[in-house]
Amino acid sequence: MISTEKPQLLLASGPAGCGKTRMGASECLGARLAARFLDLTTEQLYEQNGKSLSGLTVYRVLGAITSGVARHAADAPRAELVIGLHIDEYQIYKDAANLTSHDFVKEMLSEVTNFVKDVKLHEQLGAKVSFIPVVTGTPYRGLDILWTEWLEPVELAVPSLDHEEALNMAVDIFARHPAFADKLVEVREELALSSEAEQVLMASGYRPRLVEVLVGNARDQAADDLEFLDIHEALRVVNWQSAADALRTSIPKPRRPTGATRVARAALLQVPVRFALEPDSPLSSVEKDVEYAESRGEIELVDVKDLQLIPALKSPDDYRVVRLPFLQLLMWGGKGILPLAVYEVGRFRWADAQQELYVAHLLAARLAHWTDEIKSQAQVVSVPLGDLFPGALGSVAARGIRCVPGGRCEVYHEPNKRLFLVNKQSRPEKQLNVFARRYKTDQYTDHLMTDGVIVTGKCSFLFDCRLSVLLAGTGDAKVHLFLQAKQSHVSKTMSTGFFKDFMTDGRAVTKKWAAGGDRVIFVVISNRPLTRGVKKCIRSGRFFQLYPDLLLVSKNEISRLLPPDLLLRVA
Repeated sequence: MISTEKPQLLLASGPAGCGKTRMGASECLGARLAARFLDLTTEQLYEQNGKSLSGLTVYRVLGAITSGVARHAADAPRAELVIGLHIDEYQIYKDAANLTSHDFVKEMLSEVTNFVKDVKLHEQLGAKVSFIPVVTGTPYRGLDILWTEWLEPVELAVPSLDHEEALNMAVDIFARHPAFADKLVEVREELALSSEAEQVLMASGYRPRLVEVLVGNARDQAADDLEFLDIHEALRVVNWQSAADALRTSIPKPRRPTGATRVARAALLQVPVRFALEPDSPLSSVEKDVEYAESRGEIELVDVKDLQLIPALKSPDDYRVVRLPFLQLLMWGGKGILPLAVYEVGRFRWADAQQELYVAHLLAARLAHWTDEIKSQAQVVSVPLGDLFPGALGSVAARGIRCVPGGRCEVYHEPNKRLFLVNKQSRPEKQLNVFARRYKTDQYTDHLMTDGVIVTGKCSFLFDCRLSVLLAGTGDAKVHLFLQAKQSHVSKTMSTGFFKDFMTDGRAVTKKWAAGGDRVIFVVISNRPLTRGVKKCIRSGRFFQLYPDLLLVSKNEISRLLPPDLLLRVA
């Protein structure tokens, strides 16, 4: 029953007072309950209550709500009236009011307890009234749970909706606004027809809080447009991108913004984190952040073994993968990792250019993750290539090549007029200095291939991205990675002929890069399926005997490389 809207009037004052009126815990909580029940902001409630919030005690507000509910259900046979009281947001109150202890919140909960224990209330209503304090622990705002004498913890599953239920919830959110109260049929029709609405609801993971705030933002837009447009037009021109972007300000951020970014990166990269730790086992920076977020109910951990994401783990039962809805992932720092084209509302599928860009940013993020892990863990000194490309098929030797990431881990773009490879006859010298610009900038300067991922110039022959990483235990030797990212919206396949041509040309043009102790590895990432001939060759073991310097991510493996929310975009 607590509103998701930020109660600015109450939060600004804390226990010392609210706005112009000094108030205690009972009236602060009571005012919030009244505002939520009446679907008002606390500022509106303040105005309608004679520019005062006094008298809105927990007892009076809950008494009025309970009496109203009892009258509404008067004709229904009942022995007990059960009311769920959501207290997820007490933490928002405490943070915004800058409280240093939980005492004020305990007073609020104590007021609820006193109301529930009032035997006179039961007599007046002719039924037993039970209040259930509910802490949903939904992964968009965690809680420092106060297990006091007033609360007994009972673990409940995080509420999960499907698309139809989320659509019903969206219509209900519109119904709370007077402008749409008698137009719900039209609202449902337009929401059901909107591909943008479908996409953002899907990206919310159908989490109730995200759906409520997201749709509330959209509803407010449509309500403003009703002055100039009819109901259908107002709903059709809703800017769902803006509604989704506004989540960042509508829902408070976690207390550890840096840690949240690391957790978001772990979810984006599907990095396995230890779940069952031995006593005194050292934690990496990511594991510390995940442990903290999980203890606050901010994230969901998924069993690695069931998802079969990481086949090489020694003890899969001891590892989990972080799961975040895509919109929450963006709110927690994913926008600093992913290119704009990936999270644009309305873009369901990528062209080749977006596929290349996404692969580059994903790989840069993996390099950054393992760079952090190497710095934070004394026992981690190098990373196998298989961890940079999880799910990739390849020879044991190729996947096991150990490297040491340690550059800036950014994405760079070569200029179109200075192409790395123009044609099959090109034989470029081994050169680690590349003239390129950082992503989202226009200034071209020299960068090292060990500093991140280089996106090759437009129409560059054969390769889309390239980078170099230090080979572990070899001094200055490098492993040079050359990537081709193929995207297709038609049912094309990758045949033995494709790989024969690609590997023949690739080995020829990079011959000089494989000299002097360096290694060259080719990586193909595509949503295209393999032909039966290629599959048979892989099963026999002959394929990677022919191509021991190849890593392959095809349609069957791409789910291990991409987060679940993005898989539809490569369909």
